[in-house]
Formats: sequence, structure tokens, C-alpha cells
Amino acid sequence: MAGQFLTNDVVLQVVGDKAAKFLHGQLSNSITTLQVGQGNQNALLSQKGKVQGLCFALHTVAGFLLLTDPASEPALTGHLKKLAPLSRCRLNHSDKAVIYLGAFSDHDAFQLNLGDSQHWQESSHSALLFRSDRYGERGYDLVIETQDYDFWQDTLSQKNFVELSEEQIETTRIQNTVPRFGEDVTTDHLPQEARLDRVLHFDKGCYLGQEVIARLHYRGHANKFLTSLRSESPVQIGDALCSDDKEISVVTSVVDLNGAFCFLSYVPHKVLENKGALMVNGEKVVLVKN
Repeated sequence: MAGQFLTNDVVLQVVGDKAAKFLHGQLSNSITTLQVGQGNQNALLSQKGKVQGLCFALHTVAGFLLLTDPASEPALTGHLKKLAPLSRCRLNHSDKAVIYLGAFSDHDAFQLNLGDSQHWQESSHSALLFRSDRYGERGYDLVIETQDYDFWQDTLSQKNFVELSEEQIETTRIQNTVPRFGEDVTTDHLPQEARLDRVLHFDKGCYLGQEVIARLHYRGHANKFLTSLRSESPVQIGDALCSDDKEISVVTSVVDLNGAFCFLSYVPHKVLENKGALMVNGEKVVLVKN
């Protein structure tokens, strides 16, 4: 089943002759190597390597688009807007919306027969389509003009895309251990702790927070990892996750799967390594993904 879901992303635009170099030095992934039509997932980090916000950077003909969630947007906007003029760049809010396209029952049946990105032209309406895999599996983002939303909804419906529910999105996100900023990953977390290795690049040179990130990558591992777990008993956000009768973390996200509960929580590396027993509310829970 091919599905579509309107995200709540805020779309920022960074323009200027040195936009690539500017973003390359501020975000955690490689920007200068992106060709027009290519994008990658990024984080804005603090000097101590802690996550300040998440975004997807997309190189377009007109510059760069940063697709970010509302919780990440204030830090990204505040940081980049302050420094952009020093690199002769401008950061603006773009009047665009983002629709996610993916498969949620039969993954093999979802075939758009497209490359990683292209302009999707329907009648007089144009949108940018690119592969994002934002929920941990094959998927595309369709960047549209906000005023064209009804047109694209009709177009997708005619192409047999069904509207996905928030629960379907959350189920896929949580089962694939994809963190949401402000909930599963906060400004207290290192990206490796939240399994955000995909937002990191280790050969591109200096960027904000790089020293801490590189030291952890080359000399050791995080002390804890965001982990997808499952319980046959009710679980709520904020419930304590315990091992050996000691609280080790709390539940950060949860979805009810017809009476079974899939959720995210941080588990110490030693517990994962030793396959220690994990409990919530006195009931044993099991790993969905290690």
C-alpha cells in the first residue's frame, strides 16, 4: 500500500554564493559534496557535541532547503541567521509544505520508478521529489507550494496513494528507532546515543561539535543507546525502564499495537552487551531492534 502523510516540517532556504561552504561548517554532515537534487540528514550540534536540532539539507538550483521539525526550527534559525551574513548568505522561511510518500503494508509494491530526486510536474504544478527515508525505510519527500496542497492531494489520490494516519507513522518510526527531536533526543544527548550516526560525517573537516563527536567515534562508544522495545502490558511516556531493579531510563515515545506496546527508551551499553533483563511496571519487555 502506497501512502502519503503531510508533515509539519518548517522549510528554510539558505541562498548565497557561499551557502554550501557556510552550511558545511555549521551542520554535522557533508554539504559541499551534495550535487543539485541531492540531500542528506543533518544535526546542528553544540560545542560539546550535543544535539541542538535536526534537519534534512537539500541542494536545489536556487540554493539549499532545510526541512526541519518545529521543535528544531528555533535553534537552527537563530544560529544560522546570526552567522549567515558573515558568509554573504541569507536565511529565509520558505512558504512550502512537505508530503511524505511511503509504503506501509507491502514494501515491495511501492515503486515510483524514480531516481533519488527530480521535479514532479503535473499540469501547471511543479514539486520537488527526493528520496529521504525519513522513517527508517524507503520513502520520498514531496516539497510543494503550500497553496497547491489540495491539488497534490487529489493527484496522489488518483495515483492510489492513501492517507496515512499519525499512528501508522509513529509505529514505523518507533519500530525503526527513529528519534523525534524534543522527545526522544534532546539538547542533553549526543547523536551517537540517539542512533543518529546517519547525520554524521567524519572526513569533511571541522564543524561545530566535531571534536567531541570524532573522539567518541574513534576511541570508544556511547554509554547508552536509544532502543526500540516491546511490551505485552500497557506502557506510557515517562514510565521507568528498569534493569536489576534499578531505574536506568524512561519511556520517551510509545505506540499501542492492538494491545502490545512498542516504545523507545535509552538502554546502557553494558545492559545491551550482556543482554540484561529489562522491565517496565514490573513486566518484562523485549528488544525490537538492538
